[in-house]
Amino acid sequence: ETKVPCPFEAVLQRGGPCHKLFETPEAMALLNTHPDAPRGAAVVFPRQSSGHSTIFEMPDEEAALFVQHVPRAAKLVQQAMNAEGVCCLPQAAGRHPHVHVLPGAAEGGEKTALEVPAVAFEGIGDDWEALAARLRDADTAAV
Repeated sequence: ETKVPCPFEAVLQRGGPCHKLFETPEAMALLNTHPDAPRGAAVVFPRQSSGHSTIFEMPDEEAALFVQHVPRAAKLVQQAMNAEGVCCLPQAAGRHPHVHVLPGAAEGGEKTALEVPAVAFEGIGDDWEALAARLRDADTAAV
C-alpha cells in the first residue's frame, strides 16, 4: 500500500513548495492548488504539529490558537475573489487539523459547492503565483 504524502507535513517539515498567503506564530494560510478546490480557496492550519488528526480532537484552547486566524483568511479570500461571501469548513478527517476557506460566487456567478475539497499546495506556474499575490494584496491585516 502506497502512503499518500501529507501536504501539511511537506510544507511544515520539509519546506515543500506552496503559495503562502500569510503566516503567524500560530498558523499558516496557504492557497489550495488542488484541482478539485474552488479557485482562490485557502487552508488555515497550525504551524506546530499537535499530535491530533482533526480539529475536533484538539483541546479548545489549542484549536483557538490557529482558528483565530480564519477570519483574516476569509476576508482576504472574499475581497481578492470578489466573492459575495465565504464558507469556512473545519475538516473532520485527515492527518493534520485545518480549516478550508472557500470563496462564494462573485455577484451573479456560479455558487461554490459546499463540499470539502482535497488539499494540495505545490501548484506550479505563474497563474498560481499571480492568484496568491492577489490574495496576499487583499490582506489588510498584514499592514
